[in-house]
Amino acid sequence: GEKEKGFGGGGKRRKRQVMVRCRDGTSYTSDYVLLTVPLGVLKSKNPNSSIQFDPKLTNLKMSAIESLGSGVHGKIVLRFAKDDVFWPQRTPQLVPLDQRFHILNLHAYGKTGVLCAHVWPPFADGWNGLTDQQVVDELLDTLKGMFWREK
Repeated sequence: GEKEKGFGGGGKRRKRQVMVRCRDGTSYTSDYVLLTVPLGVLKSKNPNSSIQFDPKLTNLKMSAIESLGSGVHGKIVLRFAKDDVFWPQRTPQLVPLDQRFHILNLHAYGKTGVLCAHVWPPFADGWNGLTDQQVVDELLDTLKGMFWREK
């Protein structure tokens, strides 16, 4: 079993406790701590904003943290005038054949004339040097392909 480490005096032994010390000097002591932070915070090496562990995490745990990664997630928000809404107003998600875009119809949720396109990896990685306007144009072309009808 795990050895107990003595804290305090009097020769009494009890299980280890955990102390969390905040940058403002406030500290909290507990039997356990459940740490949930963004991966970027956990991986940070900046002494002013990183989490310091004492004792330091094992090499195995540090290696596991360093091996984790996260992808880029992009959002493109389009706002149209109420009279210019051309898509099904009550359909919450618009699913194009173009797999780069996952389009949420925020109009269906009360945000009049607003579409929000989520872009996940690998499509969100860099856009091959396209400008913001070119990316918007790509989305508009996709929407045109879904809804444009000749009159």
